[in-house]
Amino acid sequence: MAIRRLQEKKIVVTEMDHHWKALKACADSLKELSCLLPSEPIQNLPWSLSEERLKGVQSIVFRKRQNISEMKTHTRACYLQVLSGAENINFLQSASSEDFDSDSDLETD
Repeated sequence: MAIRRLQEKKIVVTEMDHHWKALKACADSLKELSCLLPSEPIQNLPWSLSEERLKGVQSIVFRKRQNISEMKTHTRACYLQVLSGAENINFLQSASSEDFDSDSDLETD
C-alpha cells in the first residue's frame, strides 16, 4: 500500500512538473512575441499594422503575459503548499526570480 502511494505521488509530482514547464514555455513565448512587436508602426510595408491595431495587439500580449505571470505565482504557491514536506519539488524550489515576470519586465506603451 505504501509503495502504491509513493508511485501515485511520483505521478502527481511529474504532472505538476509538466504543468509548470508548460506555463513557463507559454510565458517565454509571450515574452519573445512582445519583443518582436515594433514599438511604433513601420510605414511603407504592405503587412504593417496601423497605430491603433498595433496598440491593440500589444495590449492583448501584455494582458496575456500578466495572466500567465499570475497563474505561475498562484500555481507555485499551491504546489508548494500541497507538497510541503515532499522531497521531490526541485522544479519549484529551483525556480528563480527570473521565472516570474516582474512589473518592470511587463512594459506598457
